[in-house]
Amino acid sequence: MKGKLFVTGLLAVALLAGVSDLKAQKIGAKAGVNIARISVSGSGDAYEAMIDNMSVLASPTYGLYLNYKIVPLLSLQIEGNYDPRGNKFDSKYFEYLNDLSVQKNTQASVSFDGEISEKLNYLTFPVLLKANLAFFHVEAGPYVGILLNAKSLLKGTATIDGVTFSYDEEADTKSYYKSTDIGLAAGAGMTFNLGPAQLVAGARYMMGMTNIVKEPVDDASAKHQVLTFYAGVAIGL
Repeated sequence: MKGKLFVTGLLAVALLAGVSDLKAQKIGAKAGVNIARISVSGSGDAYEAMIDNMSVLASPTYGLYLNYKIVPLLSLQIEGNYDPRGNKFDSKYFEYLNDLSVQKNTQASVSFDGEISEKLNYLTFPVLLKANLAFFHVEAGPYVGILLNAKSLLKGTATIDGVTFSYDEEADTKSYYKSTDIGLAAGAGMTFNLGPAQLVAGARYMMGMTNIVKEPVDDASAKHQVLTFYAGVAIGL
């Protein structure tokens, strides 16, 4: 599956390159890790429980890019990335869910050990203006993300009034989310020229501008926030 996504990203970047009047100077590949969370807002106990018990989700990311020189210190970079995002929740969120489904108005004793997460996988296309200052670079620009799939995971053991239950459940949640995400990206890093190759490393912050929930209730909103650390290599064309 990931191999197909990688090829899809390559074809998308090549298509973008083909319609550009600029001449590509470098083609590169990079990989790293996304530290992601979904910024949730809304009124009511359910949203408060999510916000209070939310933590970041770390996932590997990788992609390809083309860099076009505009002037000596300025370039345009077009990317195609496999870009996982989402959230993890701590054990208290399971206890809240259990309050709704099992406990009702009882006072059962509940504990949970395991993982609760919501993971959304995107193919993202950032278009970044990049300032290159010696071995240091800064970059900023918009991105468009295409939702590939979304899954909710509950895995672990729960003890309710002394009785232990095992959970290993995965649910397809793609239908709850919009098919695209639009946002802004900005970052900085280091660039090292080693003969015909160029090594890069950096960090980037991506802020979603789209409410990703397809049918939000009342004033509910959910937007992506992603911090990416990456390293890669490029060669001249």
